[in-house]
Amino acid sequence: MRRIIASSMPKPTGCPASSFDRFGAILVVQSNAAGMSRLEPLVLDALSELLEPEAIVLRNDSPARALEGLASETGAARGRIEGPVRVHENGVVFHVDLLAGQKTGWFFDQRDNRRFVASLASGARVLDLYCFTGGFAVQAARAGAGAVLGIDSSEPALRLAAEAAELNGVGETCSFSPRRGLWRSRPPGGRRRALRYRDRRSAGPSPSRERMSRRRCAATASWLASPPR
Repeated sequence: MRRIIASSMPKPTGCPASSFDRFGAILVVQSNAAGMSRLEPLVLDALSELLEPEAIVLRNDSPARALEGLASETGAARGRIEGPVRVHENGVVFHVDLLAGQKTGWFFDQRDNRRFVASLASGARVLDLYCFTGGFAVQAARAGAGAVLGIDSSEPALRLAAEAAELNGVGETCSFSPRRGLWRSRPPGGRRRALRYRDRRSAGPSPSRERMSRRRCAATASWLASPPR
């Protein structure tokens, strides 16, 4: 399971504004440029011939497509897919929704970052903002975090995050809450050392929203690190 092609790769791939992810026997393709959209039938034929997947899922629902005059579309272009698939990463198991999750369903490019954050988490109280399906949160808990709180606005993502915590034996360590509950949610435990992780890309597109996000992150991290009353 890995990212095959991404537009952010250091060397040119010949597939601009595109991501191809492999989840076992299933491929997920996202194309955000008009040129790649025109070539999509050829790309799907090539992927089918070279990789012989059981299914190919199109996740052409990025807001960036509107800038190219492209319609939004999501679904199985080849084969069939039923329900979430399992992803194994750094010894931890997650369920991933390839049809409705963010982007292609899983952020493969964050694998090393998740491992690094987990290496810092032992004994800490961890706040994971914009946690999605709990990739950082659950791995931090498995690495020995004293308590983990994950915040996200997506209820389906939070359900998968809680499911992953239970699946990996850290259900009592992790708690997950929608963003509107940020100021009311308190993770268990009284350890004072805190670790905060925030996905900056999810903070919002405008500078004002970014500044507000930074203030809230700083205030919440300080509150988390303070001793419980």
